[in-house]
Amino acid sequence: MLAVATMFSLSFGVSFSVDLPGESFLSKDRRQPLLEGQSLATFRCSLGKPEHYARSVRSLILFNELKGGVQLQPDQQSKVGIKLSTHFAPGLATSRHLVDALLDLLKARGFASDSVFLLDLETSGLRHSGFLPPRSKGGNHYRGHHVVALDSRTYYDEKWFHDSPMPPTTDYRARLSLRHPRDREVRLREERRSYLPVPLFFGDTFWINLPVAIDSRSLGIDAAVGNASLHAVDNNSRFLGRSTTAPSAATEILAIPEYREKHLFSILDLSRFQYAGGSQFNAQFLGGEPTLMLSENPWSVDYFGMEALSKARAAEGFELRDRQKAQLFRFGEDLGMIRKSEARLIDLP
Repeated sequence: MLAVATMFSLSFGVSFSVDLPGESFLSKDRRQPLLEGQSLATFRCSLGKPEHYARSVRSLILFNELKGGVQLQPDQQSKVGIKLSTHFAPGLATSRHLVDALLDLLKARGFASDSVFLLDLETSGLRHSGFLPPRSKGGNHYRGHHVVALDSRTYYDEKWFHDSPMPPTTDYRARLSLRHPRDREVRLREERRSYLPVPLFFGDTFWINLPVAIDSRSLGIDAAVGNASLHAVDNNSRFLGRSTTAPSAATEILAIPEYREKHLFSILDLSRFQYAGGSQFNAQFLGGEPTLMLSENPWSVDYFGMEALSKARAAEGFELRDRQKAQLFRFGEDLGMIRKSEARLIDLP
């Protein structure tokens, strides 16, 4: 069956055909070039004790800047959003040690508290991971920084969405019926849409991606790309876990120019990851290595991060997930988001 997905934004609209597995996702002449000046390098450094996060984060960011990467300064980014990963919280989520280290660095660079905010999709995950206080205390700040939960639906904009004919889940369709009980046309329109996290890229806002790594049968690795796409839009359950639509939707969402151009870099923390059973949290399959990786290209950091998961899977006798065959990177190459042959892993001295 041929599925067609559409991306829509104010200045970028295009329909993509997702062919049957094994066929080319896009013809080569429709590929988009990589962002000008964006590096495919992934920088890696070792991580020891929790108090070492500050040193490691500082080293990665400084090294990226010295190698010609984005300069993190208030006069260049007046506002910075930090995309967290908390959908498996409290079992697996973006480390608060990592977030604290990044917030401290931004403060030292001159960013004011009200110019840096944290964001994720679900209130429950943010609360379970400690980024939102308990309901009994109230409030929506972490260390003086505003915390945005997209499921409040306050922050979506009807002009920015990913459109796909994939049907929604039954529970999402039921929620639409409650929201629009007398307007069938609106329900049919809304069930095709996944709204984008506009606070991350509106106006002068730029964003930093702090994913965790999770084994995924459909993506190969659910980390930087997944956190910035499927776990950043609503009505996403129609894609999650599907071997073709998950990687194609993830790639299409993150390929929207206005969105990806505001992405500064991703930092992947491999000190705790899930190497099997990726459809839900499973403490039995947790592993880790004391490593942080930074890249301005989310596909690149996932490409090298997948090695760590593969080693853990092999050690436990699980089936190999071949990153050369992973649909996420195939679709990424088809859309010009990555060239695997040019991706480089650089260990910090």
